Amino acid sequence: MDENLRALLILNRVKGFGCRMFKEALERCGSPSEVLRECFRGRFAEKIRILLDDYTPEEEYERCLGMGIGILGISGEAYPRSLREIHDPPMVLYVRGDILKEDFYAVAVVGTRKPNDYGYQTARQFSGILAERGLTVVSGLARGVDSVAHRGAMEAGGRTIAVLGCGLDQIYPPENESLYREIEKHGALISEYAPGTLPLAGNFPQRNRLISGLSLGVLVVAAHEKSGSLITARLALEQGREVFAVPGRIDSLSSRGTNRLIKSGAALVESPDDIFAALAPVLKGYLAEEKTVSERNAGSEDDDIRSYLEIAPLSPDEICQRTGRSSGQIMAELTRMELQGLARKLPDGRFAVTTEETVSEDD
Repeated sequence: MDENLRALLILNRVKGFGCRMFKEALERCGSPSEVLRECFRGRFAEKIRILLDDYTPEEEYERCLGMGIGILGISGEAYPRSLREIHDPPMVLYVRGDILKEDFYAVAVVGTRKPNDYGYQTARQFSGILAERGLTVVSGLARGVDSVAHRGAMEAGGRTIAVLGCGLDQIYPPENESLYREIEKHGALISEYAPGTLPLAGNFPQRNRLISGLSLGVLVVAAHEKSGSLITARLALEQGREVFAVPGRIDSLSSRGTNRLIKSGAALVESPDDIFAALAPVLKGYLAEEKTVSERNAGSEDDDIRSYLEIAPLSPDEICQRTGRSSGQIMAELTRMELQGLARKLPDGRFAVTTEETVSEDD
């Protein structure tokens, strides 16, 4: 462990010496080790001496390695450069999995913990297409939209990052243990909290700045009026990130937050194409395929599903059996076809094509 990381681990535990204070000191001193030396000579000297009576950074480092947890210091090359841009970046990040350079090109997908079918399908579809096109999907491993976003990205063969509000040795919520393990294989789990930190309520609003800070933009899929995802959206604006929102039914509680965001100036998005268009200046030259999602999906996959539905209405499972594709891919296609008016969901859960006869003149 180099001296800068050692200094960061110590400073990270000094009460009253937070992220913003460290960033100001770093500009003066040039390196974390010099910041620690300055603190030893200043008003934090006594606090540091008391801390080091019971805390050994080398022991924490070795303990984390034994648990498969890496530690990234803000001065290291592996630290996400997008986080360095925010005004209160963590001094250290604890990581399981791998953070890659291409994870700079990321979009956060957040929303309510209790989405309706529309929110569930939209989160899955958007996350899948964003990941398929090469963007990393960032979310918070929470129940509902967060979990769907992580799964949608991985089902599409893409990368995802989960930001936790507790130590990485704590899996919260506990029912997401299998999802936690999958994310470790297909992306990364990160936290600014040391192992052993419990998932306390106050940690989650604090971690939301990392979700937005890691991302080029934040997509709010479905949110109640007091949803924590609205905190993420506000932080994104403060950090100079784009904020996108999916409109919802005016009589749905889980749409009130997103609809209010749109009224307040968030970009209304009806398809992932809207996100790609807004981020085009940053993404230009990065995406391997410059076609829009609509152009890419105008081919055989769409025609394949439609040809089966033209014969008779089918359930998603029946379509999977006929096409040989995964349930995630099929649900993403069906949701997109619904949004574009090409298919409709019947009361019994089956899907049918939308014909001219089923569309009124007012539509």
